[in-house]
Amino acid sequence: MKVGQRVAFTVTGAKPGEEVEVSLAPTINRGGNCCGISVRGARADADGVAELRFRWPRSYHNGSQRVRWTPGANADVIVFGEGRGIAVVRVKRR
Repeated sequence: MKVGQRVAFTVTGAKPGEEVEVSLAPTINRGGNCCGISVRGARADADGVAELRFRWPRSYHNGSQRVRWTPGANADVIVFGEGRGIAVVRVKRR
């Protein structure tokens, strides 16, 4: 992924009508809760399928600071339904 690149993927396994969001977090911080950025705006259809579409953000939050993604950084894309995790996808920025 590149900063500003359009990203689209399909999420299955959500509850019908459930709001779905993703958290983009640097893989280097996996297991912690300090870093990342949330992208919202998708809702599952009657079959529990949601289409997530967004542009990869320029930066993410590290505490109160905004930090730019570094070239070659890996990220975890964590998909959440209303208060529960649905899936994790790992991506490497090009």
